[in-house]
Amino acid sequence: MSAEENKPKITPLGLCQAGQDTVQEITQKTHEMFQALKLTQLPNGTVTGTRNAQDRIMKLKDLLAKMDPLFKRLRVIYTECQKHTSDLEQYKGNLVPLMSNSGNGGSDKENPPKSAREQVICLS
Repeated sequence: MSAEENKPKITPLGLCQAGQDTVQEITQKTHEMFQALKLTQLPNGTVTGTRNAQDRIMKLKDLLAKMDPLFKRLRVIYTECQKHTSDLEQYKGNLVPLMSNSGNGGSDKENPPKSAREQVICLS
C-alpha cells in the first residue's frame, strides 16, 4: 500500500467541521483576550503596578501568538472547501428553493414576515 492509499479522504463535511472547531477556538481566544484587556490597568509607577502591567502584556502577546496559526488554519480550510465545492455553484439555484413573488400572491410589503409565535399558531 502506498502513502496515498493510507491517507484519509478529505470531505467537505470534514472541512466544515474542522472550520467550525477552528472558529470556536478563535472565539474562545478572543474572549480570553478581551477579558485580559478588561482587567488590565495602566502602570501607576509602583513596582507591583509595572510588574502586573508587564504580565498582562505578556499574556496578550501569548494569546495573539496562539491566534495567528488558527487564522492560517482557517484560511487553508476555507481554500480547500472552496476547491471541493466549486462544482456545486452550477446547482446553487436547484439546491435551495427560492420563493418567488408570484407564489405568495403579492409583494413582501403587503405580507410582512410573521413572528415565530404567529407561525407556530398558524401551524396548530
